[in-house]
Amino acid sequence: MGLKVLIADDDPATAAYLKKVIEEVPGVAVVSTVRDGEETIRQVEIYQPDVVFLDIDMPGMNGLDAARELAEMQPGLFFVFATAFPEYALEAFELYSFDYILKPFDEARIRRTVRRLRDRFCKTQNRRKELISIKSTKHKLVIHPEEILFIESRQHKILIKNGERRTPCTR
Repeated sequence: MGLKVLIADDDPATAAYLKKVIEEVPGVAVVSTVRDGEETIRQVEIYQPDVVFLDIDMPGMNGLDAARELAEMQPGLFFVFATAFPEYALEAFELYSFDYILKPFDEARIRRTVRRLRDRFCKTQNRRKELISIKSTKHKLVIHPEEILFIESRQHKILIKNGERRTPCTR
């Protein structure tokens, strides 16, 4: 599907505008638009987007609070704050936001940001395909398949033998 984007803005016209501009970038799809922070969290759980475009000033839970909660739930999620409030930029970047775009929007800037996100996402996806992940109750090991000589499981332990070491993982 490519890069999946969710837009959270309480103004339907702004959300529609962002959707139009974002979807002009090839390889990108807007999976949902929402109007408040609580709905943002629910929709992220359902659609599993890669990026959330967030307004700061929304009814109920604002964009910063929603981003804080989402960052805890899904650490790899990217945030782009799209807002009229420049004074929150520092706080937004402390949440590891990817960008902070001020209203009135510059279409070229939005497209540049989305292309950068798409390109980063594609590189990450390609790297993930080259790795395998082995999880246990206490550990997670990520390795390249060509490094594995053998994998053995006995007595609730997994031994992974690669060229350099044996790595025990308790189930």
